[in-house]
Amino acid sequence: MKYRLLTASFIILSVIAVSKTAHASILTISSDSDKIYVGDQIELKLHLDTESQEINAGELYLQLPKGLTVNKVNSAGSIFTLWVNEPSGTDSQASFIGGVPFPGFQGKNGYIGSIIVKAEKQTVDNIILDSKSQILLNDGEGTAAQLSIKNPELKIESPPKNYTPRKYTEQADTTPPHDLKITIGKSETEFEGQWFASWNAQDDESGINKYEIAEQEENQKEPSDTDWKETKSPYVLKNQNKNITLYVKAIDNAGNFTVNKLEHKASHTNQFRLAFLIAGIIILLLVLILKRKTKKHAPLSKPSSNK
Repeated sequence: MKYRLLTASFIILSVIAVSKTAHASILTISSDSDKIYVGDQIELKLHLDTESQEINAGELYLQLPKGLTVNKVNSAGSIFTLWVNEPSGTDSQASFIGGVPFPGFQGKNGYIGSIIVKAEKQTVDNIILDSKSQILLNDGEGTAAQLSIKNPELKIESPPKNYTPRKYTEQADTTPPHDLKITIGKSETEFEGQWFASWNAQDDESGINKYEIAEQEENQKEPSDTDWKETKSPYVLKNQNKNITLYVKAIDNAGNFTVNKLEHKASHTNQFRLAFLIAGIIILLLVLILKRKTKKHAPLSKPSSNK
């Protein structure tokens, strides 16, 4: 297992080493308010224009003006659905590190997520995109696109007399996750040749909170409450030599859930591996790429200004 990860890391490093610069991608940040007063809570939305290029991964590290404090980071409805680390924010910093499932994303208004901030003091400043941020093209070479940021100057003013600060209110989420897709396969180079599953789902309102799975042997009933266990994708099957039905449950942050299932015959042959390699291995390597790069980066340092 250790050897396999080292080999994969070597391949990924080699791809990144020969990457070249491509056409620019533009990250646009917009505010839900023209005027911001001390005490207000506002939402900053992030959208990406890939300028006709197809992308499949990205790392975005943002430094907000010192007058703003991050309360929450939202990723529901993001074009990134494969998260190496969940989007996060602290003090005046926020980060989004994730990927787009095959075949990637191309467009002018790709929603990345939003940052809920509170205005703590008067200031006039821009949001800064840290220099280690990058967008990777879906070209098989790990090509890094030029990345620029477009955001309005944020001006936080002293509130007028008797002003009541605005509060950010989330809409109630009553819609379960959707597009829950499951793949089962195996390869001699992954997980010591064992059968394993990968899956992914989307949730456009509150976002995915967790996944649960249940393995039921052939002719068993649907899983009971005690059969479910929380896990992450990819997952190595416990029943390697038995015919099973694999159930996957996607649960969002509001408690809504969707269940899908896939029957697996242990006698499957190599003809099923190609489909898996296209879906599962791509996802696994994408996670490894971003995981390596996340570990490489230290916590956000003071970025250089690019106003």
